[in-house]
Amino acid sequence: MAANLRDPGFGHLLGHFDTTVAVMYLDASEVAQWLPPGLVLAARGPGREGSHPVLCMVAKGYQLALSVFPIGTMRANVVGILVPGVAIAGHEDLGIFSHTLHWWCEKAWKQRLGARWLGLPSDPEKPNFSAPTSNWSVEIPGFCKIAVQENGRFPDWPRARALCPVIQQPLLAQRGGKWIAAGLYWNLGDADMRDATVTVELQPKVSQRPGYPGIAVQQRVEGLVDPEAGGVLRLASDWTLTRRRAITAGWSTWRARPTMRLRADTALIDVASPKPTAPPSPE
Repeated sequence: MAANLRDPGFGHLLGHFDTTVAVMYLDASEVAQWLPPGLVLAARGPGREGSHPVLCMVAKGYQLALSVFPIGTMRANVVGILVPGVAIAGHEDLGIFSHTLHWWCEKAWKQRLGARWLGLPSDPEKPNFSAPTSNWSVEIPGFCKIAVQENGRFPDWPRARALCPVIQQPLLAQRGGKWIAAGLYWNLGDADMRDATVTVELQPKVSQRPGYPGIAVQQRVEGLVDPEAGGVLRLASDWTLTRRRAITAGWSTWRARPTMRLRADTALIDVASPKPTAPPSPE
């Protein structure tokens, strides 16, 4: 992905993010019910036929700044639930997007205002984080709980690469009845990637919509044991997130290609800041 073609435009967000991302493959016919009218499932990635990915993300941002005010930095904690690999019916030529089903952040006004500026549907509930040890969790009461067990190991790189096109997609949301998009660049090629195990519990409120009551989901995803069933990555990387734009703005450069290279192909990397928490060494 050529950086000179990926124009973030005016007023984008920059920052270091420590992220846990879990990709779960669920029954495609159920996931299709999660989508609002006008969206269709389009690309499932490495998943088995009849399945479709759902992405759960927990991100802790450091030294965040809008490009127009680079000297004023802040922190942010975000939980997102997305459905990657969707297309807008009648506009399939625009390619695939990752539908932002839910986006929770802290109640600080800067985070809420920033989410709206960037076009993300900032839900009113506040994420509750446990103590930051090698086993930690985050919960949005009534919606979901995500429990993480870190181990600090480097992942299987070919399997990580198989999931990159599922993770790296432009975000899609609906505002005032209109579709809008934002480019989230995870910087996967330069990220410090580690392994982890995640247990995801989703309540029916996460997926319900008019005419569909939603379903409860409980799934344990262990590292990259089987990318066709999903996977987990712990990432430390520099993010770029654009403000909202029209869906026709041209988002192809914000998607990862299956052949994208990771720096880990040639060297073990160790990004200085931030770095995923490793478990304590035995005495």
